[in-house]
Amino acid sequence: MQYKGAKIDFVVDAVNDAAFQDSANYRLIHPNFDSYKDHISISMAMNDDTTLIKYTTHQGSEKGSYTYDYFNLREREVGTFDAAQGRDVPDELGNGAREARELAREYGQ
Repeated sequence: MQYKGAKIDFVVDAVNDAAFQDSANYRLIHPNFDSYKDHISISMAMNDDTTLIKYTTHQGSEKGSYTYDYFNLREREVGTFDAAQGRDVPDELGNGAREARELAREYGQ
């Protein structure tokens, strides 16, 4: 499953080049222009080799909600709970991580 591909639906103004340097031009939390802590909290509980992850969007944060849905973070949460209960979960790079790498590569970072 791939999230972004050639999609630009998370960009508000895809025509104005200068807008790409503005946080307000992105519907999701942008790693270079936003602090995720302003939009979403990440809670983790670890016990030996088991880790549980829960993402909580901040009330009123449209970027937090959009990011949670866009990168399907609920699936990641469920995967950690499934793994903690002994269910096999594929050990591959998540789609959100692939997206972040692609954006960083695209902008020379």
